[in-house]
Amino acid sequence: MMNALEDELGLNLLVRSKNGVHLSPAGQELLPQMRALAAAASALEERAERLRQRNFSTLRLGAYTSGCLRCWRNSGTPARTQKSPWT
Repeated sequence: MMNALEDELGLNLLVRSKNGVHLSPAGQELLPQMRALAAAASALEERAERLRQRNFSTLRLGAYTSGCLRCWRNSGTPARTQKSPWT
C-alpha cells in the first residue's frame, strides 16, 4: 500500500533500512495532510453507513389525465395561450 502511494506521488515517504522504517523528510512534511485525508475518509464512511441505515421509501404519485387537464384548464390562463405540459 505504501509503495503504491509512493509511486503515485513520485516521492519516498518512508526510509527503509535494516534498523527499521521511519518517515522521510517528504513523509514528515505530508503527514498532516495524510492524517486529514484519513480522517475525512473515515468521516465519509461513517456518513455513508448512517445513510444506509436510514429507512428510505418511495412515494409514488398518480393522477388521471382528465383530472390533470381540468386543473390545467382552470388555472386562469386562457387555453389558447397556455402551453400543455405534455407537449
